[in-house]
Amino acid sequence: MIKQFALSLASTSYADNAIAVEGMPFAGKTTFIEKEFAGTHYQHLPEHMLMAKDFTVSAWSEQPDEIIARQRYFLDLESARWALVDASKTPVFDRSVLSIMAYLAARVNQHEKSENILQNYHKLLESYFFSGKVKLARRFFFLDTPFAEIKQRVKSNDRKCEAFLLESDTYELMTAYYKDMLDNLHKEGLVDVVYV
Repeated sequence: MIKQFALSLASTSYADNAIAVEGMPFAGKTTFIEKEFAGTHYQHLPEHMLMAKDFTVSAWSEQPDEIIARQRYFLDLESARWALVDASKTPVFDRSVLSIMAYLAARVNQHEKSENILQNYHKLLESYFFSGKVKLARRFFFLDTPFAEIKQRVKSNDRKCEAFLLESDTYELMTAYYKDMLDNLHKEGLVDVVYV
């Protein structure tokens, strides 16, 4: 399904100069961005949760319609981030739409209707891409931080990161999704990928 979806994005909206930095929570994305993209010609765009002022972490619904509605909220945040892009600078995104996709894939992994949910979500996502509300960055940096290192960084979890995201099974599922999607997008010549 990932390969099919990657192929469907072949004619989507891109930002040739945009950069996205991906990885699991506590992988070091923000630190990497601050270090590698420190010049004034870069525009740093914060991750989704820092823009989600009216969002509260609640129990995950098992209802497909509610799952898609929750993901639509995050697609709207992604759209809002793209609307903030300053055309005179190189935008550097702390996370991208792939974070939303990887989270959903991990969440519905055991759901009895997982394939149906993902197909419906991909249709919704395509509508955002083809309308230009959401774009795909041309360059991706994926921070492939080992789980043991992430667990060391978490300790207090003062950021109140969702517990689900700090489980080893989630780490494995999401990391595999990121790599599979990025590799497929790269094979199609749609994005450049650097694994850090």
